[in-house]
Amino acid sequence: MLGDNSIENQWPLTSMLVNFLYSSNADFNEDLLKANYTGQLGGITLPTLVLFGYWDFICPVTLGIEFINHLGSTDKQLVISPISGHEMMDQDPEFFCSRIDRFLASHAGFSGF
Repeated sequence: MLGDNSIENQWPLTSMLVNFLYSSNADFNEDLLKANYTGQLGGITLPTLVLFGYWDFICPVTLGIEFINHLGSTDKQLVISPISGHEMMDQDPEFFCSRIDRFLASHAGFSGF
């Protein structure tokens, strides 16, 4: 589950363990394997902020890059926390809150929501 190259890539053991514990027994994993919403992402045209943790092995950064590249919005930002895993709110709360605050402040006059 952790992957053959996790040690080679020097992923922190605590990140691997936490990600493994929270994802390996999730009942919805089977359904997620079959789900595909990529074709619908082009319909999202609202300003979009996408936050990812560099050490997230549940939803790796490459997923965020693919996600944002498929969005239809012309106003989109991908922001990556250099220290967090899947739970950025707990692992890097200052980064998480400051990026959301900054995004919302830059869209304060936006009336499309």
